[in-house]
Amino acid sequence: MNSRSFSGVVDEALRVFFCYSRKDEPLRDELVSHLAGLINSRSITIWYDRLIEPGSNWQNEIEDQLKTADIVLLLVSADFLASNYCYNIEMLIALDRHNRGEVCVIPVILRRCDWKHEPLSNLQALPKNGKPVICQDCLKDDSLTDVAQGIRRVVQGLRNKRKPVLPIPNENPVRVVPPPKSSWLNKITRRIKILLFRRSYSFGKKIGLTIICLLVVLLIASPSRLKLFSFPRILNPQPPIQVENLISFGEKSLLAPRQAKPAKAKYDYDYAKESGMQELKKAKELGMQELKKEHYQKAVEIFKKIREDAKSIVERYRNDASATNAEKDEKNAALEVLKDPEILIFGNNAQAQLNHINRPESTLYTIAVAAPIKISSGAGSQILFGVAQAQDQAVNPPEDSQLVNLQVLIADDGNKKSQAKNIANEIAKNQKDVIAVVGHYASSSTCFALSKYTEGNLVVISPGSTMFKMRSQCGDYNKVFFRTVSSTKVEAESLVNYLLQKSGKTHRPKVVVFYNLKEEFSKSLFDQFKEALEKDDKGRVINNYSLSAADYSLRKYLVKIQEADVLAVFPDGQTEGNNSSFDRAIEVIENKKANKLILGANSLYLMDTLNDHKDLQLNNRLIIAVDWHPKETGAQDFAEEANKKYWYGDVNYRTAMAYEATKILVKILQSGVRNDRSSIKDYLSTSTFSLESSIVNGLQVSFDENGDRNEKNIRVLVTPIKPTNLDQNNSELKFCIVNSSNC
Repeated sequence: MNSRSFSGVVDEALRVFFCYSRKDEPLRDELVSHLAGLINSRSITIWYDRLIEPGSNWQNEIEDQLKTADIVLLLVSADFLASNYCYNIEMLIALDRHNRGEVCVIPVILRRCDWKHEPLSNLQALPKNGKPVICQDCLKDDSLTDVAQGIRRVVQGLRNKRKPVLPIPNENPVRVVPPPKSSWLNKITRRIKILLFRRSYSFGKKIGLTIICLLVVLLIASPSRLKLFSFPRILNPQPPIQVENLISFGEKSLLAPRQAKPAKAKYDYDYAKESGMQELKKAKELGMQELKKEHYQKAVEIFKKIREDAKSIVERYRNDASATNAEKDEKNAALEVLKDPEILIFGNNAQAQLNHINRPESTLYTIAVAAPIKISSGAGSQILFGVAQAQDQAVNPPEDSQLVNLQVLIADDGNKKSQAKNIANEIAKNQKDVIAVVGHYASSSTCFALSKYTEGNLVVISPGSTMFKMRSQCGDYNKVFFRTVSSTKVEAESLVNYLLQKSGKTHRPKVVVFYNLKEEFSKSLFDQFKEALEKDDKGRVINNYSLSAADYSLRKYLVKIQEADVLAVFPDGQTEGNNSSFDRAIEVIENKKANKLILGANSLYLMDTLNDHKDLQLNNRLIIAVDWHPKETGAQDFAEEANKKYWYGDVNYRTAMAYEATKILVKILQSGVRNDRSSIKDYLSTSTFSLESSIVNGLQVSFDENGDRNEKNIRVLVTPIKPTNLDQNNSELKFCIVNSSNC
């Protein structure tokens, strides 16, 4: 424990934080009683969530207390492990501080449960030997007394570290033998080190320059002296990105340059010359400038012409086998333009504003789409595809459809919890015109942001967040969360059903699972998979390994992998800007000794990633369960329109789910609902709410009391293969429905 972390006078009471499940309140109260001696002697003060004042922001209060606590008690039980907020939020914050030496985290085992795995297994638990407080062969008071005594020892140890060390007078001084004379180089080096590390020392420019020159001379004279200047590493964390730089109606682009290659400046616009521009800029940038200046007509014309020109180039070379390399490059550049969803969204934002100006009686509606816009996997762009397509049909409807002036605010959550929460706070509090949000992609982002949405009574319809029991686990007391995807429970059951059908009724398959213990979606999928597999003793998980463990080593796990019939690989969605867990999942898949049936999480539905490993023969070996596929029954109409009219390529379930979410909002607005947040939420929350699906013919859309789809109780199983109808020179993989000849 780092004693520097515990500041204050010696007599200051240590702050003890209780992290527990509400179902364990009686045991918490009994433990508090056993700590009365420490409390009354002012050795400790205690805090738990029941001490939050009425009207306070409970989540902020909990986080503040966690960040200032000296001791955190984890009251561990099955209910604690099942609580997303306790396990994935409070505990992770505490363990992060514990690993930095800022707090002492103590697991207190209340009841028997499966807790002896990372990260809890690395901590010394109470009572002794991790024996639970409630057990058949022990007395509860004895167990709690043991816990109180253990906490007293920790408190005393921490208080001892606070005591200042006083100098002891030496009555019999001993003659000190001086050290041998140092060389000139040692003397100069030592003097410079004293100057540099003496915090109270200040010096002017001349002395500073002199020190720098001496350092250079020393290093040249003796490179071995470099180790004497082993300065402590000073971290300069990047300052948080300002929220205004993460949202856009069209005044700026949020897509990373490699994702959006804007149309080149070859388009010759007369009005660009008339405006006095000396050099024609890129067309997309010009459109954004006009939109920012509220020149909506010009912006509409620019964005519309960008897509028209790109389409004409693609059509020109579509079936031209004799095209030169330069012509192929031109076609590919045009395809990149057509796959830039911002061009379509920004153009329709301008069109919606123009419609409202020309017809003031037509209401201007605003929604937001929150997604990881810049991540390399492209998941954010795929979500934008769906929103952009639905908005285009609302703003430019066919003659037999009703116009909806819908403008879209794009927000980049970066696949990071803190960034998602900041964006949610900005949209809910400051973007008052936003009546609903389509987003987020990662469950962790949605869960962390949900407190802000529920405070603002702002509906959020997620096309990608699948963590089980999202509302209850993430504090959605206003019930604003809905989703067009199914939960991890449905995903797990779909995978288990496939596994049991393939294994046969008489065989109990043994499974080794790789997942990220520290990420909400991955852990939720593991929990649901284990429950579905082991229910009625149908199969069993013989081992599970966390992809985020500090001591992770695939080589160590190969023996257990050989014992398994099947592997389950459930990585996160590349959250928190860290791909290490995801990369480890790919290493498992490509390991030759793991040549078995692999059940994968939907986060592996990434063609670019799999095409980097297309020699692995994953056909019918990697099975993924998704909510939509273009070849499933009833999906062809939406898939064909998305491919041929909008994106000139296949779309996946993320695009379909985002399109469905946006179309739900459009249909609600077409029904005459008032343009405010409460009306949208009330409409979605009625037990009679039901709409026809926009992505699967014949399917309905309705929500249960948890915001989940009533109709989504099974997923489509897909596997990556090379379709036989592709050009023989094209070795790209595609996700096709398992055991289907139609791909």
